[in-house]
Amino acid sequence: MLRGWWREQAREKGAWNATSLLVRNLWDFVRDSTPERRRQRYGDMEYDWENRVNTTSGTVGWRARLLGLFYSPYQPTEPTLFREMMASLPIEFDQFTFVDLGSG
Repeated sequence: MLRGWWREQAREKGAWNATSLLVRNLWDFVRDSTPERRRQRYGDMEYDWENRVNTTSGTVGWRARLLGLFYSPYQPTEPTLFREMMASLPIEFDQFTFVDLGSG
């Protein structure tokens, strides 16, 4: 996982910059693993509870978080933005069922 990522970065940015980026990413991962930072990732729990959904990154495991640092991190859609997106659709909502595939 990390070896392939580092090789690609080294090819694009040089070995020194790739190593520097690797160290920064690993430091961010360790820092974000502290209990205080883990609590911050839980986001809007009231919204989740009321709507019986899980939109926070608080339950994302360490492996998925580590992969996210080097590839694509989990980023939940903010509830306000989601409401705006849904409101912009020209549909009758009672005629549809919303299915979240979790693809971002």
